[in-house]
Order: sequence, then C-alpha cells, then structure tokens
Amino acid sequence: MHRPLFTGNWSARLMALAAAGAAVITLAHPSATREHTWPWVFWLALVWLVPIGALLSRILAGERWRWPPVSLTIGLAALAAITVVSALLSPFAQLSLLRTWPTLAGVALCFWLHGWLAAEPGRADPLGRGLAGFGGLLALSSLAGWYWLSPTNFWLTRNTFPFGHSNYTAGAMLLVLPWLVRDIFLTDGIRRVARILLSGVAVLVLLSTSSRAGVLAGAAIAAVSALVGLIRATWGRPVKFALAGAAAGCLFLAVLANPRLRELVLKHHLGDSARESNAQRSAMLEAGWRLGAARPLTGWGPGSVPLAYPKVRARLDGGVDDVLELHSTPAQIWATLGSSGLLATGLLLGVALPRLVQCMRSPVPSATVATAAASLVGYGLFCLTDHQLDLPALNALFVLNFALLMQRNPEASPEGHVTGFARLMAIAASAAVVALLIPTGRDLAARRTFTQSLALLDAGRTDESLAALARAAELAPYDPYYLQRAAGQLLEQRAQTGVPAEQKRLAQAAADRLEASLAAGCFQEFAHFNLGWLALEAGAPQRAIAHFLAAAREAPQRSGVYFGLGLAYRDTGHEAAAVRAFALEWINDPVAFTAPMWEWPDFAGRRLPVAREADRLLAELAASQPEAGYVRSLWHWWADGAPAPAQGFDPESDLFVKTISGQPLPMTNLFYGWGRLHLAWLMAPVDTNSLTALAAQDPDLAAGLARRAARHPPPDWHGFFTAGLENEPALLANRQYSRPGHGVLALHPDGPPPVDLFIRQDNVFVSTFASTLFPAKGWVPPRKLLQWLPAGTDTP
Repeated sequence: MHRPLFTGNWSARLMALAAAGAAVITLAHPSATREHTWPWVFWLALVWLVPIGALLSRILAGERWRWPPVSLTIGLAALAAITVVSALLSPFAQLSLLRTWPTLAGVALCFWLHGWLAAEPGRADPLGRGLAGFGGLLALSSLAGWYWLSPTNFWLTRNTFPFGHSNYTAGAMLLVLPWLVRDIFLTDGIRRVARILLSGVAVLVLLSTSSRAGVLAGAAIAAVSALVGLIRATWGRPVKFALAGAAAGCLFLAVLANPRLRELVLKHHLGDSARESNAQRSAMLEAGWRLGAARPLTGWGPGSVPLAYPKVRARLDGGVDDVLELHSTPAQIWATLGSSGLLATGLLLGVALPRLVQCMRSPVPSATVATAAASLVGYGLFCLTDHQLDLPALNALFVLNFALLMQRNPEASPEGHVTGFARLMAIAASAAVVALLIPTGRDLAARRTFTQSLALLDAGRTDESLAALARAAELAPYDPYYLQRAAGQLLEQRAQTGVPAEQKRLAQAAADRLEASLAAGCFQEFAHFNLGWLALEAGAPQRAIAHFLAAAREAPQRSGVYFGLGLAYRDTGHEAAAVRAFALEWINDPVAFTAPMWEWPDFAGRRLPVAREADRLLAELAASQPEAGYVRSLWHWWADGAPAPAQGFDPESDLFVKTISGQPLPMTNLFYGWGRLHLAWLMAPVDTNSLTALAAQDPDLAAGLARRAARHPPPDWHGFFTAGLENEPALLANRQYSRPGHGVLALHPDGPPPVDLFIRQDNVFVSTFASTLFPAKGWVPPRKLLQWLPAGTDTP
C-alpha cells in the first residue's frame, strides 16, 4: 500500500530538511527581522508547516504511535487550541491568526519528537550531539559576525549576530552551551580539546552580548551544576575544591565582564543605561498586566502586543514608543493568551517539574536528560526577562530540549494504534490548518507584492510601485502598513515637485491612504500624526486638532505632537489652549525651549506666556519629579540669567551646574561636549584654533563658533552658551525624523523607514554641545501630559 509522504523515514528526512532550513534562516543576519522579508518569510512558513504536516500525516495514516503521558498530551493540545481560539477572538483576529504558526509548530514538533525518541531510545544521544554541533556552529558564526560588523572596535559593542539583537544571541547560547559542555565529558583526545575550545567560544559569545539576564542565567546553570557535582561525584576533596573554586572564579569573571553588572558590583549603583532599561522593562511588565486584565480569559491574541500596547502606553511610567514584545514570557502569555494560556503553560510546567526533580535526585542521571534539564533551567530563568519563542531556531531548540527531558523508555510509552478519537481530532486539526493556510497565502502574496513595489521604486518607476502597494493593500486589508507606506512615497514625491497643483494632488492622495489605513484599527498613531500636519497645511485646523489629540492619546511622548496641536489651536482662535499645547511641547522635550523658531516674530510674542505656563505646570510636577525643579531653574538661568540650578538630575548635569556656578571641576568634565567647549572657549583668546578644532568636519560651524566667541569672550560664558542663533545660518538645522521602528513593529522591516511630516528646527549649537543637559524626551509620565491637555476644545 502507498505510504503517505510524511510517514516513516520520509517524516524524519523532512524534519531534518526543516531543521537545516531553520538553521539557514537563523544565520542570515539579522535573522530576527530578515525572516519577515520576502522570500525568507515564504521559507519560514514552510519550516513551520513541516512538523505540523509530519504529525498529522502519521496520525491520519493510522500508523502505530507512541503517545506522551496523558497530562503532557492534554497540556500540549490545550496550548495549541487556546492559541487558535485566542487569535479568533482577538480584536486583531486577521493579524493574530498569522502569528499562531510558531506555537502550533512547536506543539506538533514536541508530539512528533516524543514518538520518534520513544521508538528507539538510542536516538537521544545523536540528537544531543547534533545540538552540540549546531551550538558550535552558531557560536563560531556569532563570534566571527561580531568582528565582521565592527572590525575596529567590536569589543566595545554588544554582539547582535546573527539575530540582530544581543538578547536573542544570549538566549541561543544558554540553550546550546550545556550541550557543548556535555560533549567535553563524552569525548577524548583532540575531540575533547575541540569541544573545550567551542565551549569557551560559546561562553565568550554569551559575555559579548552584555545581557545581564543571560550572564546571570549562565552563572546559575554553572553554580547548580557544580553543586550537584560536588554532592554526587565520587571525586576526592582536592578535585571538588578545585571545581568549587573554578565555578566561583567563573562567576566572578562573568559578572566583571558585563558592564552593567560590573558597575553595580564596583560602584554599588546602576548606570544610566541600566536604570533606563530597568524603567522600560518595569513599564512593559505593567503593560502586560494591564493588557491581560483587560481581556483576562483569552488575551489579545498571539503576536498582538505591538498592536495593543498603545492602548495602555499612556498609563505607564518609563514606557517606550516601539514595543515588539514585553521582555517577559509570563507577561507575554498573560497579555496574549490570558488566564487560559497561563493555565496550559502551568500544566506543562507541572509535568516537567517532577522530571527535573527526578533528574536532580537520581544518583546517576542520564547525561542527555541532565543536559536538557540544565539548558531548560537556564533558559527558563532568562525567559523571565525576555520572550523569544517566535524565532524558529529558539523555538526548535527549546522544544528539542523539552522533548529530551520528557523522553520515556519504550516500556513506559508502549506503541499503539491511533484511536478513532485521535484520528477525528487530527481531521479537525487538518481542517483548521487548511483554513489558516488561506489567509497565510494571501499575506505571503501581499509581502511578495510589497517587495516588488520596493524594487520598482528603486528603479524609479514610482507609479508602478504605488500600484503594487495598492495590490498588496487589497490582498491584506487588515495590514495598514501598505497604505501608510504608499502615503510616505506620495509625500516624498510631493517634496520633489515644484508644481503647486501637483503638490496639492499628491498631498490629498497621501491623506486618503492614511485615512484608509485607520480602518485596520492598529498602528494608527503614525497616520493620525501625519494627517494632523496635512490638515494644517490644507487649512483645516479643527480636523488637525482631532488627529493630533488621537495621536497624543496613543503616543503621549511623541515629539512634535503638542507643537502641532498648538498651531491648530492658534489657527482656531483658542489662544489659551495654544499656549498650553506649546508649553506641553517644551515640557515633554525640554530642549525644544531652545528651538530657533521662538526667536521669529510669529512666535516671539508667545514665548513669555508659554514659558510662564510651562513653569506653572512644572511647579505642579516638582514634588514628585525631581527633574522638574532642575528644568525650571535651567530655563530661568538660560533665558533670564537667574541663579544656576542647585543640582543636576544626573552626573553630567551636576558637573554642568558646578561649571556655571564657578566651582573647580575634575577632568571628567572633558568627557562631555559642553565641557570640551568650555575649555576651548576659555583658551580662544590665546588659541584661535581651540574652538574650530571642535567642529573640524563642519567648517561653517567652526567659523560660527569662532565669531560667537569673539562676540562673547570670557568671562561671558552665559552669553556665549545661551545667545541663540545671532544670525548664524550654520547654527540652524531643519530636521525630519524617520520611524525606523515602525516597519519592524508591523513586521515589514525592509525598505527605507517612513518619515514624519513634522519639521523640527534645531539650534545646532545646542544639539551638538548641550542637548544632554536636558532630560530626554519622555521624562514626564505620559498620563500627566494627557491630564494637562487643554480642556473643552478637543471636539472638531
């Protein structure tokens, strides 16, 4: 009788082929984003489908099969079912259904591996060697890629190869490192030397990621393994003492090799970047809790975090604009699958924990099972601060380790015929897979068409490129990115033409596409923000108010949104509301206080009312936000020559406060641009090259600095530092900001990022030498900004 394609040896061969495909996709830097581009996304879809097809085909063929324990079977089946149901019930159902494949493929792979391993127990050892081999390949390629990306100073950068993000690299190393160490004890001679070297490379790669969680999880694995070895091994005391010393030394070196942990140990406090990272992660955890609480039963659906995050962003402290995942697997499950997902995950943990305990208690545990346990424990700790199982390699590595941990002897997992109920479930699952293939096929076709549009754009065939984007939008109307991308291209065309009628037509066409993109119900802030500016240009300030307010409510910390709102209120005659909105722009991004436009006649008359309003609002904030007092004092010193602030809000601003107060300064002052500028200004009367050397690559700026110093020689540091443009064209810059994270969030990372219409005027003197003296944009809690929005004028 003819055997189905996915059964018997064919099944294993296809799985091996899929594993090779996953490895190739993984090594194609930056794979975490490249896998969503054409044609990689097509091959990734096939990789996800292979384990699903292999499992269902064998069940439907009626082959004899070895099932996992009942509890494990129920947990895996429940996780798969909950993932699909959650996607169907999601407010973003069409997008969420496309993100079910990683979970479904992982569940199918786990089922298939159990039967495959249980059929022949000897298969576990070669599979373990395969994991070690892949781990060595991954470690070597990562180390080489780290050097290749930054050959001159690679040791100063975090290793992002091959995934494109250092945390992904750290997670992969945690999953493969125990297998490399295992092979050291199972080989001898030159092979053992090679395994030792590869293990060292993997440790170096883990350290090169500068991931605190990765280093701590790796140290935890080493500590637990060393402890078990000390307790269970029959070695003599000298050997055990040497092992304990080596483990302690490795832990000490690992901590010192991580810049953030080293700073914590040596200086007893976290650095600025670590504190900022902690604040952002804390905000993501709060976001996860709020998202899950809003839909506690089934969550928002797999892959929906970037879609739903804007709904809670305004209630967070320290949140960021671009959030692809919540940096915590438990929080991610709660937000996307709700309590149902947590229950299914808890059931799987309940099945795995006894196996871990059994491994710990066993006098002579299986090397394979013990290694899988070490890999999963380390990665489990890491998952508390990250979520990565949507990547094919990390998904497969996790499932392989889980299956090896849960492997059973043939006696404990007898072979049996597939029951009628199991076949019925397989038929239902096959029907569901076929149903999922329909939207997946349309999505793949849309992505292919999008790639064609980029090629046409590069070839200068703009009309054909726009037509291709229109076809992509028709194939995937649930995905607003194609329409927003088309709007961006139309606006770029408008900027290149000098014909007023054509400019008007292109602006209207862009507005139509942005309006149409709002129907998808996600990624709306980009459309609202730019529609606000288009409405202002079209002389429709009331409509602009509505769009700017909508943008502010989704991204309260967006630079320019309050400035646009102020312009719209001004044009409608709401002067008090305009002053409030301009003040919010200053407060949200304090360096905006120095923008050259406030010297222009149209805005100079509003500068004093805006300053008073901003000062009044900051006074409200000063009790809970220490930076508010510093900003108020710095603004007064800058604009009015008032006394300097009493202290800064970070080490750099503290040094600056001492500088303008006339205190003696340490040489660390010269680490900062303004410190070097201060020294050059003091030397300028005797060394005319001291200032020009600071801007040697910009002759116009260098000449402007020299003229500025001549107008404000020592001791007039205040005049030199705060004088404004003083008719120096080199100090004026008009900047339009792109959205590099927008395409990544929408899983369309290819092509140039979209550019906002908002044109920000910068004082180059300030942006070059003094911008870091102000708190960064977004330092104010976003809910406070929304509370301060002008009242009673938010209806168009």
